[in-house]
Formats: sequence, C-alpha cells, structure tokens
Amino acid sequence: MDYPKGHPRNPMATVEFAAKTRDCATFAAKPMPADTADRLIETAGRLETLPDIAPLIRVMTQGV
Repeated sequence: MDYPKGHPRNPMATVEFAAKTRDCATFAAKPMPADTADRLIETAGRLETLPDIAPLIRVMTQGV
C-alpha cells in the first residue's frame, strides 16, 4: 500500500470515517457519548462549509 487509509490519495468513505470516529470515541481516555460522536461526525462532514472551526471545537470539548 503506497498510501494509508485516510491519506488524501486514499481517502476514507463517509461510513468508514463515521465508524472510526465512533470506535475512537468509545475507547478514548474520557469516552465520548454516542450522541456527541454523532454530532462530531456531522460537523466534520461539513467542515469545508464552516466559516471557522469553532463549531468543531465546541463539539469536541463538550463536558470537558
């Protein structure tokens, strides 16, 4: 494999990204609730349309 999954030349499909995000959220030092992981996936999916990354940071730091 020349490019690992997630590299710009070998991008993850949306469902792969969602599955990986949910898996990582579950096994994090401070596990992320499923609804927060879902909001993170949704927000990251529209990252290019956001004026800045503040909404993404808000989702990632909820409850911290």
